[in-house]
Amino acid sequence: MERDQLELHAFGVCPHSMTARWSLMHKGLDFRSFEVPLVGRWRLRRAAGHNWPPVLVDGGRPIHHLAEIVRHLDERVPERELVPKNARLRHEAWLKIHWAERALHYLVVAVKYLDPANLEAALASHGRRGPQAILLRAVPAAQRIRLVQHGYRRDGLAAYQRRLEECFDFLDHELQGSPYLVGDRISAADMLVLGNLRTLEGCAALRCIDDRKSIGRWRDHVESEFAWAARDGCASTGGEGA
Repeated sequence: MERDQLELHAFGVCPHSMTARWSLMHKGLDFRSFEVPLVGRWRLRRAAGHNWPPVLVDGGRPIHHLAEIVRHLDERVPERELVPKNARLRHEAWLKIHWAERALHYLVVAVKYLDPANLEAALASHGRRGPQAILLRAVPAAQRIRLVQHGYRRDGLAAYQRRLEECFDFLDHELQGSPYLVGDRISAADMLVLGNLRTLEGCAALRCIDDRKSIGRWRDHVESEFAWAARDGCASTGGEGA
């Protein structure tokens, strides 16, 4: 691998993978993208020493975990920062990134994969044919095992749905009168929250944001303002690409 060559190993419908991909595109960096099915992660471990996407490989050096990828890209290309340089805003951005990684993400995954109706609707929204649909059909069992490991079970679904609505209330409040989640520029916090919303596309759980006008305005603005956020079915579907 050439020194400056970038490779992103990602899973298309994962919010963390979407954020890593969007971060690279926002920075204007060329990279090769490899789709990692969650049921075949041994290939990722062999290639990058880690078995959960996203993994960025920069000149042969693997960078694991989204937060580390974001830090690395801001160090590599300081322009169009993913996390603000201002100390106060930087602290706020990391708080919201960690909140979206932990609280929001696991509630999104629980509501999507533990509710059969939501899961079927999400699968249908990606189409019943093609590589993405095949990959998605293999994911639920792996995700349910992961959820159990983090204390999320089907008998708690109603509580997870209420907590997810509380997360949406928090987001709507944070976005009142603000174009972005942190300051007046797009950040990795916006990308990760948008990725989580994309993960719920087709699910009834996403309809509850219709009454939360600030979220809708923010989402429409980000998707129209930034080419990488265009509604393209979440991400590329497999193999490798530019």
